[in-house]
This record gives sequence, C-alpha cells and structure tokens, in this order.
Amino acid sequence: MVNKYLDNFLSNISGFKCFIINSKKKIKLFLKISSKFLLVLKTDEKINLSDFKNFSIAVNSKLIQFKKKIQTEKKSKFYCRPAKLNDKSKIFKICRENLYGSRFEKDKNLSKIFLSTYRQIWIKNFFLKKRGDYLFVANDNKKILGFILLIKEQKNLRIDQILVGNNFKRLGVAKTLINFVSNKFVGKFKFIVAGTYNHNSVAKKMYKKLKFKREKSYRSIYHLYPKKFKTNEKEIN
Repeated sequence: MVNKYLDNFLSNISGFKCFIINSKKKIKLFLKISSKFLLVLKTDEKINLSDFKNFSIAVNSKLIQFKKKIQTEKKSKFYCRPAKLNDKSKIFKICRENLYGSRFEKDKNLSKIFLSTYRQIWIKNFFLKKRGDYLFVANDNKKILGFILLIKEQKNLRIDQILVGNNFKRLGVAKTLINFVSNKFVGKFKFIVAGTYNHNSVAKKMYKKLKFKREKSYRSIYHLYPKKFKTNEKEIN
C-alpha cells in the first residue's frame, strides 16, 4: 500500500526509500517498515509534535509563494534564449555551484553528493522531456550566466529553478531572465509564480526586489525518519 507514495527520484539519489504524503493521517501507514526511510510530509494542516511520536524530525520548513503579473518589462542588458543540448554541461556547472537554498540542505541525513546532483538531474530530465516546459539561459560573450526552468500551470508559469553562476551574481542576471520570460509570454500566461523556503533569505529578498507579491498562505514540509534508526535530527523553524 505504501509503495504508491514512493518517490523514485528522491529514492534513487538518496540510496534509501523516500515517500511523499500530504496528510498526517497517512503517517500510520509507515510504522511497520523495517528499514530506514525518509517520509516527506507536505501539508497545510495544523501539526502537533505528538503526530510525529515515532519519528525524528530532520526538517521542519515553510514553503512560501510569490506571484508577479506577466507584463511588458524593460529589456535587460544580457541576451536570453532557449537552452540548447550543448549548454547542458555549463548549466550543470551552475547547479554544482548552487548547493543551498532548498529544504534538502537542512537534512543532515542527505549527503553533499545528493545536494550537488538533484538539480542536475532536473535539467537532464528537461532534455529528456520528463520535467519542465521551458528552459532559458542568459549569456554574454558565449558565457552562460544563469538559467531559468519553468513549468506550465494552467494560466501561470511556475519557476522550477532559477540559478546564477557564482561569478555572475549581483549583476542582474535573475532580473534579466524573469523580464525575458515576462516579455516572451505576455498575453499567453497570467502570472509568474515562485516558491521558496522561509529560510532562503536571498531568494525572498530577490523576489521582493523584483516586485513579486508574497502570498499569505504557505505549506509546511517535514522530513521524518523512524526513531528506531539512527538519524541526524535537527528541527528547523
């Protein structure tokens, strides 16, 4: 029964089974598993610590959301275009330079290999047509400065990833990419939507600076490990 909640993507990278559920009522389904596993709970429900009495909490994070209307914006100084297959290695390099900003960095049971790999696999899956709908890069003098991966959600576009190379931060690359997307899809989609974690102060500051509006609602995300197995427990507010 629990296998329907199995996340193959996370399981393959982490080396142990990972499950994703959306209700605390489903936690009891996992009490009889005899091997180490990660249970990810994504929920809007009110949670009490007693709900997790058989688990150690490795991550307790809030996923917040920002939204910006798609409209005509001023063109920025860097050139943007759809990503090509031969851009992949350069995009991978940017992924390896950006290990932080997600909930995964807070989970001490996940290795640095995991952190340096999962974003690259997202990009690989884009080129395999398994994840995302649009991938654009910003470049200057044949150097790829950053990229943005987007997913269509009905009338909106969701930012799945937006990353900038270490040597090109604070130059307006993220603004360039977002303005490019807004200009390209004006009249075709309504909003650009972005989710980030409450601890990611850099992303929050960026979206605020770029005139995104923060939504009032948020989702709580927990990484839970069974207490009968040794884990690195650390609660994050």
